Amino acid sequence: MRRIRSGAMGAMAIALVLVAGACSSDDKATVTPVATAGASDDESKAPEEILASAAQVSAGLTQIGDITAQAARAAGMDTAKAQKLNALIEPVWKRIEGTVKANDSDAYITFEDSFAELGRALDAGDSAKAQQAAATVATTVTAYLKKYPG
Repeated sequence: MRRIRSGAMGAMAIALVLVAGACSSDDKATVTPVATAGASDDESKAPEEILASAAQVSAGLTQIGDITAQAARAAGMDTAKAQKLNALIEPVWKRIEGTVKANDSDAYITFEDSFAELGRALDAGDSAKAQQAAATVATTVTAYLKKYPG
């Protein structure tokens, strides 16, 4: 009888280990889906370390140029609209800034400085300075895309 019990106990122990192992691997799959794994790699990097394609950079810079122009036009007339537009720049910039920095560090610095200048101008309601910052962005976009077309 003892042998049966110890054999049964051994079988139960093995079954428990197998069930626990199966459950734990299922839990891991649900917690960390494959689709999220690649995203978390990019999320762990600084925006300046993420490289985008030339086409993505071209589309992003064109969008940023449009946004800064609209924000500058709204400055002085509709501060809330100008601020909302300004907030749209950063998410687009984060996706492409690594490539811009890698390709042309001077353009990268000009963009960063211009975005900061635009933000200060919009905070102050200074339409002239906002227009100047937007013009610098537009000129830098044109120059960058001439060197690195998408």
